[in-house]
Amino acid sequence: MYGFGDEREPDETSLSLLESYVEEFMANLVSRAYNRSLKGGYSKLRISDIMHEVKNDEKMFMRAYKLLTTLDSVEKARRRQGGDNIMDLAGYAEHGEPRPGEVAADPAKSEKPIAPPKPKKKKTASNPSKAQNAL
Repeated sequence: MYGFGDEREPDETSLSLLESYVEEFMANLVSRAYNRSLKGGYSKLRISDIMHEVKNDEKMFMRAYKLLTTLDSVEKARRRQGGDNIMDLAGYAEHGEPRPGEVAADPAKSEKPIAPPKPKKKKTASNPSKAQNAL
């Protein structure tokens, strides 16, 4: 919490309030994503359902996407060096869910890879001569 004029050692009440907000937010997010997983016929929470829940918040979506791709890159590097498989430790193997960017072996369970949202185009005048006349 050190930032925006706060102190290095914040007040305990501020910490507990922020912690309760974060816990409530995460509980709601996971609950919504889990319900979506259940509706899709899965018995466990899937990362794609969490990403679906945050898709309307571009900043949160991009942060989650970056974390997932970084996790995948670290896992590939560890595999090259013969280390532990992070994705298996994260539960991908036990859930039978494809890793980010991969297609599932079972076509019934395959999903499109999660991709970052496309930037929104700025609106321009349909007729440039009208736009110049308006000036």
